[in-house]
Amino acid sequence: MSSPASRQELIDWCYRKLGAPVIEINVDPDQVEDRIDEAFLMFQQFHMDAVEKLYLPHQLSAQDIANEYIQIPPPIISIIRVIPVGNSNQSMGMFDIQYQMRLNDLYTFTSTSIMHYDVMMKHLALLNFEFNTDSGLQFTRHQQQLRINWDWSNSVGVNDYIIIECYRILDPNACPDVYNDKWLKDYCTCLIKLQWGSNLQKYAGVQLIGGSQLNGTEIYQQALAEKEKLEEILQSTFCLPIDWIMG
Repeated sequence: MSSPASRQELIDWCYRKLGAPVIEINVDPDQVEDRIDEAFLMFQQFHMDAVEKLYLPHQLSAQDIANEYIQIPPPIISIIRVIPVGNSNQSMGMFDIQYQMRLNDLYTFTSTSIMHYDVMMKHLALLNFEFNTDSGLQFTRHQQQLRINWDWSNSVGVNDYIIIECYRILDPNACPDVYNDKWLKDYCTCLIKLQWGSNLQKYAGVQLIGGSQLNGTEIYQQALAEKEKLEEILQSTFCLPIDWIMG
């Protein structure tokens, strides 16, 4: 059990690190569950190992077009871009310029230079950049609705496909190794310790048998300092770098 692989094993690991069963940890089980949820929320929002990047295919339905938005499943927390794949209204089939270039030129690449093809593709990309603008999009993880700024009635059709480039939270139950992440274990332990100190502060000055006193304030201050240090490590070491914004 030194490597937790479930939520309960993680809780047991935190208790042992705090001194249990030698020391009684004065924290209610519901409080522990709340602190674990709080730690996971911080982990999933800022730790780069808590999410995965993926390309999610989606087939547009009549309901999507009528709503003018796409309902996104909850594990998705961030959307980078949308890539149209099949467009029934705008596809030109064999008359598409790229189709014709591949049909007429690609077969000669084994014996001739691809320089002409490379220059032509860059030229097409420049034309696309100058005359076509990318469709803007809006998405918030709490609303779970992807809104794309295009003409839904003319730009896309029912059964067209798009690819959504996004980030999804790793499911700890599907990836149990998440529970063994060092930063997460330390942060969970720290938050439980903080709750423990907070609970004991109301007994400050109460004398126990033998003359000893409960020092909840010291436990609380130690945990608070550890919490600040762990959050600094999270920001400096485990956060993805902020993208440059140009415009």
